[in-house]
Amino acid sequence: MIDRVRTAFAAQLSAKGTCLQEHSHAEFHVHDPHAKREGSGACYIVTTGLLTKADLHIRNSERRSIHFLAIDQCIYDNSNPSKCDCALISGDKIYFIEFKNSENQLDAAVGKANTNPGECLSQLAASIRDFYDRDIIKPGQTVYAIASVGYPRQRPQNGAHHLDQLKSLQEKIQEGNARSIRLRYCSESELAIK
Repeated sequence: MIDRVRTAFAAQLSAKGTCLQEHSHAEFHVHDPHAKREGSGACYIVTTGLLTKADLHIRNSERRSIHFLAIDQCIYDNSNPSKCDCALISGDKIYFIEFKNSENQLDAAVGKANTNPGECLSQLAASIRDFYDRDIIKPGQTVYAIASVGYPRQRPQNGAHHLDQLKSLQEKIQEGNARSIRLRYCSESELAIK
């Protein structure tokens, strides 16, 4: 799959050399800069620890080769804010990630996030549609969509709310065309690459 990404986005990747990186760390975090505190910019990998509680914690216990692809403000510029923040690619698996950070998520004293994961769905769907239509995602492939809103693993969404979001995301992906994928969706702040 990484070869299809390199082919589809060859111009963008050559223009910005930091959009695609390869990692094999056992654990790392993906950080999305908070515009008000850090200025705007593409999300990036942090290997030295958590910067804010809104970071996505990646567990890669088998130390697989993982390609990190910065999407928003990297392969797509600021003129196209409809795409998600980044993707992780491991073999034939692709994980699309959208961050929604609130001021409370940056403060460790605040116990939980106050951002609705549903706010991420349109951007996740737009990226999945684009990668499918560019023939990066093949028909029947499993696609992972992660809304990273600061929920810890100990507080997963309730079942009904999760199913409503999954259905909404599936509908947004189909938007006008039948796109045959197997969709997996979660809104947690941890991801295990297997």
